[in-house]
Amino acid sequence: MIIYTLYVKTHNLTGLKYFGFTTSTDPHKYKGSGVYWKLHLEKHGYDYTTEIIRECQSKEELKEWGLYYTNLWNIVKSNKWANLKEEIGDGGRQSEEVRKKIGEAGKGRIPWNKGKKMWTEEDKKRIGELNRSRGPQSKETIAKRVAKTTGKIRTDEQKKRSSDAQKGRTLTEDHKAKLKKAAQNRTAPPWNKGLKKSN
Repeated sequence: MIIYTLYVKTHNLTGLKYFGFTTSTDPHKYKGSGVYWKLHLEKHGYDYTTEIIRECQSKEELKEWGLYYTNLWNIVKSNKWANLKEEIGDGGRQSEEVRKKIGEAGKGRIPWNKGKKMWTEEDKKRIGELNRSRGPQSKETIAKRVAKTTGKIRTDEQKKRSSDAQKGRTLTEDHKAKLKKAAQNRTAPPWNKGLKKSN
């Protein structure tokens, strides 16, 4: 039988609390999966204590007691808690407010890949050989990709996002030549064929 353990973790340095559940046999070693909580641990260290609140025998019981304690301690709205939503055993969809809060928590955080070279020449060669071994995409695959975009008009927000992503990007002459050659050999119609241009 799966045991769902509800717990409260308290950061020993900052006092921030996190309410969650786990099926781990050792809830004290389990760090917790909350996005805001994990960012807090990365920033302030993994020094916390764990208090076992309740053990539940089913997801229904977990949801009932998770919601009870969420409301009892007002953990979503309180700044004393790292929780961004109710603990009912379901991840759910993050609201705009939640995403904003996560973004604020991550400010000043050094990206894990900063200063690291993502792909070595050996990696690139191996990926290239793998792609060549797979061969060109089938007509059915190309047709499916075309069908997904045909007749769709991008919003102004999507256009701006694409434009911003391309800013500051430069292409070598060799890259430009390859793109031109690929376009000349293309058998499928352009992705924007049949789309109405916006004024």
